[in-house]
Amino acid sequence: MTEETTSTPVTVQVRGRQAGFDVAITIQLSRDKFKDALSSLLNDLKEAGLETSLGEEEHGDKGKVERREEADGPYERLARELEVTIQQLRHIVGIKGETIQLYKASQFKIADAVCFICFVYEKGLGRASMPYETLVALVEASQIKMKTPVSAMCFNLRKEGYLQKRPYDENRTIVLSPEGEEKARRFANGLVKSSSSKS
Repeated sequence: MTEETTSTPVTVQVRGRQAGFDVAITIQLSRDKFKDALSSLLNDLKEAGLETSLGEEEHGDKGKVERREEADGPYERLARELEVTIQQLRHIVGIKGETIQLYKASQFKIADAVCFICFVYEKGLGRASMPYETLVALVEASQIKMKTPVSAMCFNLRKEGYLQKRPYDENRTIVLSPEGEEKARRFANGLVKSSSSKS
């Protein structure tokens, strides 16, 4: 790479959503420190609650190269699914590695809390299914107060149509049904609205 190429600035357009509005930010970054500068920019925008994606990148006079690299962490995936901001999600759920913690879970109906945790696991962490033992651990992490064993709760959720029956019956794995996903979405949207009205 020649000195002229390394000194040519790179123009990046970052698109995203903030509080329901589309936002576009165009900025020039130094090519020789492009990776560090871009990472720093995306981190700053993420902290501000902006869901980001990279638009077109211009290489000086070299023309435009399409870039559609979306940040793809669990909060970003979940925010896109629910059409809310990352900042709003951080008020209601904590995600660290494979651990999910629904804040104030003991205040909610068990079916709502469990369906939402399963939804975060599937849509946020990108997992197709959840082992039964993982669900037990996540229920404990969120301090959900159970009056019955987790196995009985799973039986009830299957009976009510919120969990798919076959994966559980065959492999004891947890997969939300379409009804379970919809229940989790309604619960999440209600939590976001409640949290926003208090802030």
